[in-house]
Amino acid sequence: MLPPPNQFFIEAAVGWLELGNPREALIELDQLDASLRNCAQALGVEWGIRAALSEWETALKIAKTLIEIDPANPSGWIHLGYSSRRVPGGTVLDAWNNLLSGAARFPREPIIAFNLACYACQMNRLDKARAWFHRATESGDRKEILKMGLAEKDLEPLWSEIKKL
Repeated sequence: MLPPPNQFFIEAAVGWLELGNPREALIELDQLDASLRNCAQALGVEWGIRAALSEWETALKIAKTLIEIDPANPSGWIHLGYSSRRVPGGTVLDAWNNLLSGAARFPREPIIAFNLACYACQMNRLDKARAWFHRATESGDRKEILKMGLAEKDLEPLWSEIKKL
């Protein structure tokens, strides 16, 4: 937790982001002390803002920085995969390769496994998608992962199988 008033700026930014207003979120984040702009908490919020604004090049840079400054946190890897897919010129294969490195470091992180299932599915590697989805259900809240799987368009080729789980 950051010292006041900086934590308030972070919380306000998150609030604006949850309300669907990333521009106001960025205004709040810009009020942080300059020395705190590159802390993991602030960068995580900024990644969410940049993603909401579809500023994928900036989001990708932030994800890489998060991995450097907070290597024990899987969110940097999750953001790296997501950003590398959406950055101009990025591909699902880029996302897959980047997130696979994160999976080696965080083998029990359900969102990494879930996202790898999505990427594998989109590359028509259905056996790998099934295996990663299974890992996600074993690592996380099974009911929540199943619900997420049925809502995720990337996993549509597996929906009939997921419904039976």
